[in-house]
Parts: sequence; C-alpha cells; structure tokens
Amino acid sequence: MEITMMHKANGITRQQILSAIKLNGSMTADSLGKALGISPVAVRQHLAGLEAEGIIYTTVERKGLGRPVHRYSITAAGDETFPRNYEGLANTILEELRNTLGEEVVDNLFARRRERMKAAMQIRLEGKPLPQKVAELAKIQAESGYMAETEQIDGGFRFIEHNCAICQVARSYPNACQHELILLKELFEPEADVERETHIASGGYACTYRITPRAQ
Repeated sequence: MEITMMHKANGITRQQILSAIKLNGSMTADSLGKALGISPVAVRQHLAGLEAEGIIYTTVERKGLGRPVHRYSITAAGDETFPRNYEGLANTILEELRNTLGEEVVDNLFARRRERMKAAMQIRLEGKPLPQKVAELAKIQAESGYMAETEQIDGGFRFIEHNCAICQVARSYPNACQHELILLKELFEPEADVERETHIASGGYACTYRITPRAQ
C-alpha cells in the first residue's frame, strides 16, 4: 500500500513539474522547487528521470562570470503527454466531408488508408509462414497502440486487439472497422480465412478475430 501511494505521489509530482514547465516555457530546478513547494534536490531527481525518458531537455545559460543556469523545457515527445483531441478533429473533418461530398468519399478515404497500411505491413509479413505472420502482425498492431496479441486455438489462431486506437472514429464511422476486417482478410489471403468474433465498437471487451488455415 505504501509503495503504491509513493508511486502515485511521484506520478503527481512529475505531472506537476511538466505542467509548470508547460505554463512557463522553461524553468530552472530552483524555480520549480519554489513553485511546487518541494526541495530542489527532489526536483532534480524527477528532472533527471524525465530527461532520461526524453520528455524534457536542458539548455545552459551563461551570464557573465557566474555559474551557468540550467533551464528545462519540454520535448515534442513530452508535449504528447498532455491531453489531445485528435479523434475529435478527425470526426469533425469526416463529418464535413460526408455532409459536403457524400458517404462514398468517406468510405474511399478508409479504403485508401487500408491500402497504405497493407503495403507497409506486407513488407514485414512477406515470406513468413502463417504462425510467424500472425505473431508479426500482432507486433505491428501493438506498436500502433492496439495492445495486440495472439493465441493458438483448435483449428487455427485467435488475433486479439485489446485496445482500439481509433475507437471514437470507429463508433461514428463503422466502415472504419469494416475496412480493418477487409485488411486482415487480404493480408492472410490465400493461406487462411479471417472471421471477426468480437468488436470493441459494438460493446465487446476486445476486437478478436479467428484465423483458420485453409486446406492445402
């Protein structure tokens, strides 16, 4: 319990440090300590960890003969730890396209996205036997935020995506999910059949697919 509370407190302090830097553009360890009411030593420990993770970076200011001043700023990766509304923007753009140009244009966008994804995935899947191909696809999707994994089942494999990286878009535009199913079918053609079993956008705990090898 104490360890959990300590980790929680550390997380809060780290976020407070990032928020303070975000509001001010850049700050020193001393100014952060004063702003947050914690010692500069404790601040520097957090800053060292954040810098090691690539979330902040240091610039050195030299003024006259005094000691150089280290100022801390947020990196592009650190900036991504703050709230974003990319899916809201995507939904707004798609809605405007649908209202002005029609549903077919939106569907064509998802189809073109599918073709780009397929071309990139095939580079990593080409030449692999089916079990390795399924495992590699799980790695690809995990890298894209889908928390994907596979398991071997009677008669084939189950491909599981525990997270939908485009969930808000998928709930508004079901054809996004339909194109994902088509993508998987195309990737495993002609070695296996792909069938969707559960679906996050429809209330499922995950998106799961049964992959069944075809008889040779």
